[in-house]
Amino acid sequence: MAATYSIKKGGRRYRYYVSRTKPNMARAAITRVPAPPLEQLIDATLLRLGLPKTANSHAVLQRVQIGASSIVLSLDKAAALEIWQTQAAEPLDDRQTQAHCRSHLATGETLMDHGATLIVTLPVWAEFRGGRAGISQTGQDRQARTPDPALLKALARAHRWKALLLSGEIRSIEELAIRIGQERRHVGRTLSLAFLNPALARQILRGEQPASLRLSTLLDADIPLSWQQQDQLFGTAQQAQKIP
Repeated sequence: MAATYSIKKGGRRYRYYVSRTKPNMARAAITRVPAPPLEQLIDATLLRLGLPKTANSHAVLQRVQIGASSIVLSLDKAAALEIWQTQAAEPLDDRQTQAHCRSHLATGETLMDHGATLIVTLPVWAEFRGGRAGISQTGQDRQARTPDPALLKALARAHRWKALLLSGEIRSIEELAIRIGQERRHVGRTLSLAFLNPALARQILRGEQPASLRLSTLLDADIPLSWQQQDQLFGTAQQAQKIP
């Protein structure tokens, strides 16, 4: 696609991308998409994957392919790995680095290794018709969401452990960790899920939490006790207002 724009009444300029497949426009899956939401989506995805908006990270992005039900980002593998490895707390090989990157993918997103290129596929719809333009995630807007099994299991475990502590059957997190044979740090982080905002917990039970909110996100976060701060941290304030 090529970047272009049109000027409407009043001199307001609208930026968008138009397909390069002319004159065979009928064969193009998407003929044009609005520029701002597409650019915001790409910037947000790169940031989430540890490639923030800098000269180096933008050099990583080689190509953006827009389809009817997905957007595919082609990344320069060597450049991406160099950035990710500089961010790591300890040396990682290429396979470990890619695995760490995959842990930050949202539901339905994939990362594939194609030699010198990494292919990131985003399940989104690009729309520009009827005078209305936009880009929407298929998982959220086109079909019913399904609960994340890993999140459900961890949430249930957290409440079970909390009940054991409150009943006095287990006297400390350390004792709980020994009984179940897990590291104290992991037990403590999992237990913090029992103190999530009830509205957010209901979103998880219904599969309505943000697509980017994965178990790894919650376990890596320092979850505040304040429900309002939790909403700000995980970006769930607006969704929480919609849930009765």
